Amino acid sequence: MSRAIYALIGTNAGLGLFMVYYWLLLETSTITAFYYNTRVDTFYLWTYSLTTIATVMLFGVNVALAVYPFRRTKRITIKDQSGTILGGAVGAFAAACPVCGAFLLSLIGVTGGLASLPFDGLELKIGSLALIILSLWLIIRRIKNPLCKDGACPAPEIARYTTKDWPLFVSLTFLLVMLVWIGWGMLQAEPFIGNII
Repeated sequence: MSRAIYALIGTNAGLGLFMVYYWLLLETSTITAFYYNTRVDTFYLWTYSLTTIATVMLFGVNVALAVYPFRRTKRITIKDQSGTILGGAVGAFAAACPVCGAFLLSLIGVTGGLASLPFDGLELKIGSLALIILSLWLIIRRIKNPLCKDGACPAPEIARYTTKDWPLFVSLTFLLVMLVWIGWGMLQAEPFIGNII
């Protein structure tokens, strides 16, 4: 049960971040339009796609790993999770294609969207991924070597989930179903999905 709950936490976090990124893309474009606008530059298309997928997956892993030391010591530091939050936010600024412009960049006054950046937003995607990898490394280091103040570590608690955590499991499963349902509704705006169904 413990692994299933941690997996659900990570899956929900990653899927939630993907939905935020996808919603931001839908503010100016669609995946289909992004593909047609960038298919000429295969390096950009593949780099953008792979960094987005890696960022979303590592975000989910990072959130799940952050829950473990929190359950064990009931403490979590901003330093440990600042890279996750910052990486997710930086990635959100690059969530739209350069041809379409970026919704968030226009909100902060950057005209031309991602096209105004030297690498059309890839620098934001790679920076986002690097921040999340840094945060992941910090949280793994903290799990291996717990943070102790003044040489006194708190008495560790059991970080495993047990059968008494069944309501949490059901809640996380329900959240996952809802995220998938909402995500499917969002995907129906895509022309290629509309042609299939």
